[in-house]
Amino acid sequence: MRMNYVKRVKSEVETVGKYSKEFSSLLAERGISDVEAFINPSLDDMCDPFSLDGISDAVNRINEAKNDSVLIYGDYDCDGICATVILYKILYGRVKAVNYFIPDRNVDGYGLSVNSLEKLLKKYSPDLVITVDCGITSTDEVEFLKDRGVDVIVTDHHEPQNNLPDCIKINPKIKREGFSDYCGAGVALKLAEALSSREDIKPLLELAAIATIADIVPLCGENRVIASLGLDCIRKKPSKAIKRLIGKSVSSYEIMFKTAPKINAAGRMDNAMKAVEMFLCDDDFIIDGIVKELEFNNTQRQIKCEEAFRDSVKMLSGTNFDNLGFIVLYSEKWEAGILGIAASRLVEKYHRPCLLFSKKGDVLKGSARSISEINLFETLKGISEHFLSFGGHAMAAGVSISADKFDTVKNLLNEKALSYGAETFFERVYYDFEADTVLPKLPLARELELLEPTGYKNPKPLFLVPSGGIAFDRIGDSEHIKANTKAFEMVGFFKHDRRFMAECDSRFVVSLSRNIFQNNETAQALIKDVYVENVTLSNDELMTAALGALKLPPAECDGATDFKAEGSFGTLFVAFSKEGLSLIENDYPALPIGICAQAVSNMQNQIVLCPDSDFDFSEFERVVFYEKPISGIYKKAKDECAFVCIVSGAPEQKINKISRASLEKLFIYFKGKKGLKYNEKKFKSELNKAGLADFEFFAGLQIFKELLLILTDDKGIIVISDKKTSLDKSYTYQYLKEC
Repeated sequence: MRMNYVKRVKSEVETVGKYSKEFSSLLAERGISDVEAFINPSLDDMCDPFSLDGISDAVNRINEAKNDSVLIYGDYDCDGICATVILYKILYGRVKAVNYFIPDRNVDGYGLSVNSLEKLLKKYSPDLVITVDCGITSTDEVEFLKDRGVDVIVTDHHEPQNNLPDCIKINPKIKREGFSDYCGAGVALKLAEALSSREDIKPLLELAAIATIADIVPLCGENRVIASLGLDCIRKKPSKAIKRLIGKSVSSYEIMFKTAPKINAAGRMDNAMKAVEMFLCDDDFIIDGIVKELEFNNTQRQIKCEEAFRDSVKMLSGTNFDNLGFIVLYSEKWEAGILGIAASRLVEKYHRPCLLFSKKGDVLKGSARSISEINLFETLKGISEHFLSFGGHAMAAGVSISADKFDTVKNLLNEKALSYGAETFFERVYYDFEADTVLPKLPLARELELLEPTGYKNPKPLFLVPSGGIAFDRIGDSEHIKANTKAFEMVGFFKHDRRFMAECDSRFVVSLSRNIFQNNETAQALIKDVYVENVTLSNDELMTAALGALKLPPAECDGATDFKAEGSFGTLFVAFSKEGLSLIENDYPALPIGICAQAVSNMQNQIVLCPDSDFDFSEFERVVFYEKPISGIYKKAKDECAFVCIVSGAPEQKINKISRASLEKLFIYFKGKKGLKYNEKKFKSELNKAGLADFEFFAGLQIFKELLLILTDDKGIIVISDKKTSLDKSYTYQYLKEC
């Protein structure tokens, strides 16, 4: 096997009740013993809130606060915002006055700060400060409040450190007795429950559900109850703000990738106070205005995040990834609010923990994200003497350091990560079951819906599907593909490229769901990725795959070089035919293979067959051609990568030719299709019968598109130009024309 396939369901169990063996095995692997309670969560499944350490003392102090002024001090992310609203709603009317404050990320920083507290004491004169989603590391700030006669209750869910604040504390992670994986809003909900009743907290479940899903805490145990019942509340009777924020599909996916980012955007790009105001407001006009602001903030956040991600990839260009275990970068132009998301994207791409810093004066403020194999909190804790502050958990953390400590922190983190070994950073393909394409999967797809809401620690199940017998069709002229099997319909959105369309010996990773279209219920396999195991394409098919590079202008190649790769990362091997692939495999067997595009993104040594004209060589440290290309793809590689060579003895790339007669046949055929919708499968089949080979079909279309003679509009309708032009204006034709 070229890839490291990791099966998450280790063993099969006997069927549980009415459920299939696959579904029963999945539940058993996830440690779910009470199946009915898992599938039908109830408020009665929640633990007694008074079992959480500190809640009794907190309730007693709040019950004494009828004539007190209370200040809620929250955090600027979705979790902190929702926690603030939950506690505000439960305290309103119980105390003389209740106010809230969410720090400005750029002005106040994360958590309690003395500067902010001084201003708040003057403005609100609180008798009691209650933190939500922060405070467990704020020992000095709590002492500051106590010295001024202010009582403090800390409610938090982040990892505690050695010194705890001297006040009432509710953080399940201090003692870890019973369920301890709540998010900040979950802890606030338990306090609300202790102050009232389970019946009274029902309207608060929608906020707790959003925070629980958004903060990536395990969606099992009590978090599953909160998330599931909260989503039910949103479906049945959402509050005005949530109804305006959320789309038509109320699901964990919708919350995670569409709703929560809008809420988060307030604190990332502006001030999170307005998001709290939106949830507490009942005026449709004000709510609508704030939602529009959040949507604008989110658009700006996406732009800034993309810039930081691209900047980071560029900074890493040419890096020796054999010596890089922990990505640590900073830029003065980055904004602190987007760094966590950018870091997550880099972790996903390179499969390495990542810490990104923004700079303000002499201080660097950073956000870190990690991989499952490396505990981020423990890693950071090991070098905490170099930090001004830090906090978080195993997968995410925040850090601030003096600018002069950057290199020290970078080197120490990298050294620690590398000690885990190179295999830690190899691509892993996780799946739960292997799935055939013969036996119907609709019954299983129905069962899998019972797992919702899915997320961290309760992921959507994945299936490994062998490619045998699967032939994809392009959906019109779109970038989407589909294939029908006896077991399910396979669909790939934005997957119309050679990696997916090539009929190789591959393994598809898919998720399985139910699809209802025109009252017809089917099982649908949504393609996540594909991994090539053996290249079973003919050389003619590989020549077709190589057409993309022919859009580049001709260029000369350098002479051959002796080359031997060392290490596991950073080298890209390039070939264009079965013979070229064999030459690589003789020297470097079992490397991941990509067709036209990268096989994996984590910079493992890999092979690409027939790289496309937009292939990005800049990410690699070395590019090694095992065949001498006929197109300008070699020059492109030289322009983008510091080390590019052609190995000694490399043959020249072979490519078919195309005649003017074939091009005339193709053009006349498409003139007859003017105004019709593009149908690749049908058109190719008809032209095959007329004697035109697949290579000629795709090569001819590429030539005519380059010359703007045959195009499709945004609806996939064929447009034919009547202008006259020379075929030689097409680079593809220059390469392929018969002499």
